[in-house]
Amino acid sequence: FPVTIWMLCSLFQHSEQIPPNLGMVFRAFTVGYGDRIKQDVTLSKDSRAWWGRLLQYLAFKMTCGENLTELQVAISRREAEQFLVEFLRGKVEFAEDCATRWLEDLLKHHLIQISNDRIEFRHQLIQEYYAAEWLRELLPSLSDARLRQVYLNYLKWTEPLALMLELVESEEQAVRVVRLALDVDLRLGYRDWE
Repeated sequence: FPVTIWMLCSLFQHSEQIPPNLGMVFRAFTVGYGDRIKQDVTLSKDSRAWWGRLLQYLAFKMTCGENLTELQVAISRREAEQFLVEFLRGKVEFAEDCATRWLEDLLKHHLIQISNDRIEFRHQLIQEYYAAEWLRELLPSLSDARLRQVYLNYLKWTEPLALMLELVESEEQAVRVVRLALDVDLRLGYRDWE
């Protein structure tokens, strides 16, 4: 069953409405999924409050990958914990302990899973959506040169950038990205204006 059909059916079942674009479909689905799932399950302290940001950072780091051209769709538990510790350090006490416990909560109750002893998102599109949300927050701080060089220049960022443009609230920022995309790749720029 394709992931987008599953999400659309789930959203319609709960609200009888469908968001206007794919980025908003992912946002509504993931927020609703996190709010609805296993409310009666006991979780580590404060775990649920951090889920969205943890998944965004994890997806972003996995999409960054080990080199500029290839994203990682699966990583070891140790790598995942290291990414979460990196994100949580300075934000919570005992970042290492929180990362370990909260990763376990995410694996039990959210949109990541273990497959062949490696952690992955339940679908690559879900990883790309969470990476898009992280990029959306990062966008105002990115220079044009960095945006062009690191993100617009590589195929692995095409889908996260397209989803990000559907989520960005500032028309000025969206136009900026599309203008730069046209400089780098006419196909990406055309898709974003559709």
